[in-house]
Amino acid sequence: RPPHGRRKLQAPPRHAQDETNKRTRSIEEIEQGTEKDYFDKLHLYNEKKEYTLNLRTKKCNVTALTRPWRHVGVPPGSKFLFEAEIGAPTIPNEHLTATTWEG
Repeated sequence: RPPHGRRKLQAPPRHAQDETNKRTRSIEEIEQGTEKDYFDKLHLYNEKKEYTLNLRTKKCNVTALTRPWRHVGVPPGSKFLFEAEIGAPTIPNEHLTATTWEG
């Protein structure tokens, strides 16, 4: 629980993934009370290191990356079944396209 009963808000991170080199990067915004912090996180799975840079204070922490790489995507050899729109496709940022695969 945050100090002084203030709510901690977190915006969804912007995320990128490099499947070939097993690395991810995300930009996160965390708001606690009247303060906002922005973090740039780089996860290097082959090197087992995580870099967390606070973009406001410019402080960088390097820690051991202990969680395993997680493959995201369609497994090789899968068969496409169908595609569907979820939400309102005519309104920007109010829908997504979902695909379903077998295998």
